[in-house]
Amino acid sequence: MDVDGDGDLDLVIGRDEPLVTLLLNDGTGQFAEGATLDVVDPPDRLAACDLDGNGAMELLVGNGSRFSVFANDGSGASPRGPTMRRRRRSRSPAAT
Repeated sequence: MDVDGDGDLDLVIGRDEPLVTLLLNDGTGQFAEGATLDVVDPPDRLAACDLDGNGAMELLVGNGSRFSVFANDGSGASPRGPTMRRRRRSRSPAAT
């Protein structure tokens, strides 16, 4: 995931505590701490996608049925978005 929009892949690290750390690649293979993000629970899954169409990847951090979305403006700073609860859909048996 390129957090800061410089074309170098950065690292996103989940921990055994409710934190996620962004490490920014300086282009030489060295990484500097970019930000530490507070999340609700220790993360068990991370995903990145461009949710708002601005070309910068947003970070989704999940644990169980809850996840947090961190908006990305491409500067390397990811302000905290809302914590959201995934909706569970019940399926009814197909009519036969």
